[in-house]
Amino acid sequence: MHPDLPAALRVFERVWAIILTTHDHTRGARYLTEAFGCPVYVPAQASPEAITRARITNPLFYGEIRQLPLDIRAIRCAVADPMWDDESGPYLDEMMLWLPSNIVATGDLVMAGQDGRLLECPEGFNDSADKTKSTPSLSVFADRLPQAATTLLALASHGRDIVGTLPVRLRQRQQELASLPDFVALGKQARDGFGPPTPRRPELRILASRMHLARARAAIARHENAHPIRSRRRRRINPSSGTGFS
Repeated sequence: MHPDLPAALRVFERVWAIILTTHDHTRGARYLTEAFGCPVYVPAQASPEAITRARITNPLFYGEIRQLPLDIRAIRCAVADPMWDDESGPYLDEMMLWLPSNIVATGDLVMAGQDGRLLECPEGFNDSADKTKSTPSLSVFADRLPQAATTLLALASHGRDIVGTLPVRLRQRQQELASLPDFVALGKQARDGFGPPTPRRPELRILASRMHLARARAAIARHENAHPIRSRRRRRINPSSGTGFS
């Protein structure tokens, strides 16, 4: 974690919580919870070993029925089909967060590519992505997505957001995958050259001022420039609430 991140977070009125969508994204959670005195929420299905390795000593485990801060609701998304070489269990078993204003936030499940298309794991994570591996992720996302959802907040290091057009993008992607033969290579457009994150819009209810938000983004940009490899592990800040998710 870059040392500028705590300073960037202090521009917000309060850091209510750190909410992990998966045990794969612990990152700087331990340091941030000590710095801000806020709890770390961890999915109930998370690996205890991964949480121990991250030195998170007092996690609050949450499931779909536990109330999260700021009226955030958790929706479990487990992809049963093996997606990589390890067939011992599902690769993906994470929480999708259902936020106010018809917003969902995901960890690894889905993202938007540079061209705005909805992409699902594992496309963008490796070169061996194909229809048989990507379709299960998209199906789980579609099945678990609340009907009212219109906006997707993707993990910033993985892809871009989709603001206001999520149902349309989902239908387009479903049609695109359905038209492809099995095992066709999907490419790596999700991984190459995302550029800057999608600018935040008024419908996301930004409470921080433009100046404060610019300072936070500048700190993250400095981190990316100084640590091009580690920047892929940075956390997303949700400016509307001061709640970080990863």
